[in-house]
Amino acid sequence: LMHLPCIQAAKVSDGYDFTPFFNYLEDYIQEADYAVANLETTLAGPTREYKGYPNFNCPDDIVTSLQSTGFDMLLTANNHCYDTGTNGYHRTQEVLTNNGMDYIGSIPNEETPAYLIKNINGINIGMVCYTYEDNSDPNVVAPNGVTMKDADEKLLNSFNVQELDAFYQRIEGQITEMKENGAEALVLYIHWGVEYQVKENQSQNTIAQKMCDLGFDVIVGGHPHVMQPMELLQSTRDPAHRTVCIYSLGNVVSNQ
Repeated sequence: LMHLPCIQAAKVSDGYDFTPFFNYLEDYIQEADYAVANLETTLAGPTREYKGYPNFNCPDDIVTSLQSTGFDMLLTANNHCYDTGTNGYHRTQEVLTNNGMDYIGSIPNEETPAYLIKNINGINIGMVCYTYEDNSDPNVVAPNGVTMKDADEKLLNSFNVQELDAFYQRIEGQITEMKENGAEALVLYIHWGVEYQVKENQSQNTIAQKMCDLGFDVIVGGHPHVMQPMELLQSTRDPAHRTVCIYSLGNVVSNQ
């Protein structure tokens, strides 16, 4: 979560270097078979002011620093992914692609799958990422209150807590596609819940149980900025199926 003091702390004589932020994490990250982080900022480039809250724009150097630390994939579906509008939304993806960094949550065009299947230690793991929508008007998608262009709405995995049936239908289709394309295990990364609450709410419980019933093996949540409980869920469709659900991992790097 790249607040302005984080960006300022990374300033060096010839640009920005975020690598020292991860000095104490590096051993753990590199030990992982596949390491994932939530990228809660846009990469709109130096033609726009670098800013933190409420509309994030971070130097591209964050990506190379994350790669050198050992991260393999970034999550780009969160409530700050459209902070710099359509240009920042698409440029963020271009920077990640150009650096060879995996990402899920947003896609560059409708022809691109909205999920990723990765072979990790011989297991094909299907991964998908979603974010809640900040919508006062249910007819528009507006992360962080910034209304998305109609064309961009289709390129973000998002859900409206008031219209969960539409969310369930969309994600069920993606599950089917992932399985048809060889996914043997399923992971959902989800931006949800209420900030600063150390216990998940009823909406999270409802969604998590539905995701368990649909067949996800692991759910990893974020957004509340604090840690929330972990739970082992049992499917109501298949009593033999269990889902590990971490409601929120809290923050790793931020100015909170």
